[in-house]
Amino acid sequence: TGIEASGQLVDNLNHYFKEEKLERATTFHEDLFNLNRIIELTEEGRSPRLVFLFQVIDALENFQRDYSKKLILEISKSSDFIVISLPLQSLGKGKKFTVSRSWLTDFLKENFNILDDWSENGERFICISKK
Repeated sequence: TGIEASGQLVDNLNHYFKEEKLERATTFHEDLFNLNRIIELTEEGRSPRLVFLFQVIDALENFQRDYSKKLILEISKSSDFIVISLPLQSLGKGKKFTVSRSWLTDFLKENFNILDDWSENGERFICISKK
């Protein structure tokens, strides 16, 4: 199950799943601020549930401060693992970002088990589970 804000990307993904005969794979065109729907879709998944949040944390924080914390707390209730990715450099020029995001790592340490934390290809990945 995928959740994506871009309708065109959702259509492309669902077309790919159909072409590859991946009947159980689907992507929904949803807004991550529609928290009730996100929770509903997360709960529908089969266990074990693994949620990927690919480069959405910064965007969510730009719209509403601390919303990403709320989202992570809510989806963790029905998820076994969450993998968060954060950009470390810009896509175009490859300029490195000089942000530590300690507000996020402190929150994660306080509320979750950090299973892994690594960087590669200009992204940082943090894998968490419930305490």
